Amino acid sequence: INTAGQGTLAIDTTPSSSARTTNTLVNGLILPFDAASRSFSVSARLLGPLTAITQDTQQGGVMFGPSQDTFVKLIVAQLPGVSGKVLEFYKEENGVGQRLKAVPLPDVAMIQTLDLQLSGDPTTGVVRASYRVVTTSGDTGLVTLVEQFNVSAALRSSFFSAQGSAGLTVSGRDQTTVARFTFDRFAITSASDTTPTETATATSTVGPGTPTNTPAPTNAATPTGMVPTATSTETAMPSPTPGGAPDPTSTPVGPSRVLLPLVVAS
Repeated sequence: INTAGQGTLAIDTTPSSSARTTNTLVNGLILPFDAASRSFSVSARLLGPLTAITQDTQQGGVMFGPSQDTFVKLIVAQLPGVSGKVLEFYKEENGVGQRLKAVPLPDVAMIQTLDLQLSGDPTTGVVRASYRVVTTSGDTGLVTLVEQFNVSAALRSSFFSAQGSAGLTVSGRDQTTVARFTFDRFAITSASDTTPTETATATSTVGPGTPTNTPAPTNAATPTGMVPTATSTETAMPSPTPGGAPDPTSTPVGPSRVLLPLVVAS
């Protein structure tokens, strides 16, 4: 944890994985929250450039689900058999995995920030994925994928539980060198305080500029990205102790919003 400025969290890849029945994930940061009572979003911001990703299976992003056998994730990765770096929307149910979508990214050396978001609805059992890429030459705005994860009826209560689980995932199953992912922001927000204003439908490769099918942001003068301005309903986790870790004796976890010390809503 780097507490300077707004704060960042750097996580290194390890030769581990949560895919299918491997279940050796080491660097996963998971928080409990109420996923049953209302719609929510799990979001994170990665700082670029993402040039540290150099080997197949190296990946980092956000995940939601009760276990390493049953989850959904949205990650930036280098995948075997896939050209270049991509965003992968992936789901797994009882150890059976499926790639829902792979979105090619522009030159990772040009990426300044990458926002990743999973949005869940306990009423419908649907999880959707959104992203935002800001490069040295443009901003995609918040793009929502057409593809969605329809959680099976048998597993819906496991995903959308009053003790739901979501967080960050970083791994590199087949790596021989380490890649570092630096997170500038992570939050779990309820529908009542999540107000994304830049949305589009992803139908083509991500380019360095705004996609042709992306409507102009309604708040272009003061974009807020994926994390809204803090309100009185939010419950923030405490500031880090001098050693860098939150004080375990005073860590509130509210159903409305859970923030890591590195998060500063803007």
